[in-house]
Amino acid sequence: MVYTSRKRNFRRFIKTHNLKYYFAFLAMVLAIVAAVIVITRNNRQDKHSDGTDDNSKPTEGSTEHETDIPPETVRGIYKLELNLATGRMAAYEWDSEAEAFSEKAERYMLFAARNVKEGDFTAPYASTSKSAWSASERKERFYRYATSFGGKTVFHSPDYDTQGDKNSLIAESYTAIGEGSTDDLSDGITLTVADAKWIYENCSFESEIKIYSDESEERYETANRIIPIPEEITWEPTDTSNGTPWCQTEIAELTAPPVFELILGSSETVVLSSAKAHDKSGANVSEYVYFTGKYEIDKPGVYSLNYNLIDVFGNHLRQPLKLTVKEPETTPEATAPEPTTEIPTEPEPQPDETTDGTSSPETGNPEPDTTDSQPDESTGDLPEPSSSQEEEISNEDNTSSGAEEETAEELPPPSG
Repeated sequence: MVYTSRKRNFRRFIKTHNLKYYFAFLAMVLAIVAAVIVITRNNRQDKHSDGTDDNSKPTEGSTEHETDIPPETVRGIYKLELNLATGRMAAYEWDSEAEAFSEKAERYMLFAARNVKEGDFTAPYASTSKSAWSASERKERFYRYATSFGGKTVFHSPDYDTQGDKNSLIAESYTAIGEGSTDDLSDGITLTVADAKWIYENCSFESEIKIYSDESEERYETANRIIPIPEEITWEPTDTSNGTPWCQTEIAELTAPPVFELILGSSETVVLSSAKAHDKSGANVSEYVYFTGKYEIDKPGVYSLNYNLIDVFGNHLRQPLKLTVKEPETTPEATAPEPTTEIPTEPEPQPDETTDGTSSPETGNPEPDTTDSQPDESTGDLPEPSSSQEEEISNEDNTSSGAEEETAEELPPPSG
């Protein structure tokens, strides 16, 4: 048995192999692995940066991109007083000169609370966060402009069923703010979109919170009141961002054609543009007109719809519409007749027969019968003329002689 040193084998490997290629290959593999790890980590951070899960999908209703606001940029200090008995909240701003909160509220708001306890809460808070979109603890629900002061003390908008889609509001969650019901709410303090956004943008984590119950307290007016949401509307009324169907001024009139025919493949904006709407000041607000009813723009048929116009004051105007979607009219192409080439045929000349059956000399003589008029090649004699030919020759002789006589008479006599 021969013992071979591993050290010798390694030296032999180094001498007989070019290691720089192996090291280059190994470095390339490590670089690829590192790149994959970095990309995966960044994707996960993007998906979970606002606390939402991976199943949420933004849709076409998301007309504006919303990003998280850095909490440290929010410098406002307020005292938020929430009365659970009345569903009213007031925000008092910190006066740095007086070193106290102002006596007059900066903003009044409506809210509805679920799983929120009474008490006074002051900084520092155990955990804080601000998020443009957050996942609710309720399955497949999301809310906007969330400001968390730790635990379940979270101020947020009504619930939506699709993250990133502002046109996916769960209307019952909005309505519950005015009704005081908690069945359709997520945990925390639910406000209108406008109020939740105000806290999100103005209240820093140095703000104070007071939650109490007092039924005898005066019910002051709020900045945003809860108005009825018509059927098929899934846009929060206080959300004034691009795409809202809510007219921001008080509407007055809506006029539109009750019957409209639309060619298959055309856009529904053609029909909407036929409607005219104005507010009480006379301004044109036709851009806020929308349809309700079931229809298929890419399928021929007759559909019963409604023009609609709503405003943030709770007014709702309707006009009926009978929409006909039809196939485009097709006209048969005119087929040109196939060209035909006609060969002109000369009509055969018909002899002008006289009463005696002979042809008239004025219309031309018929072709002579040359059967017997050809010379006899054997004798060389000409054939004798026929009687008719003799008459024609005599007539020609008479005519020529008469012409000679007339010429002779017209000539002057010769001079002597």
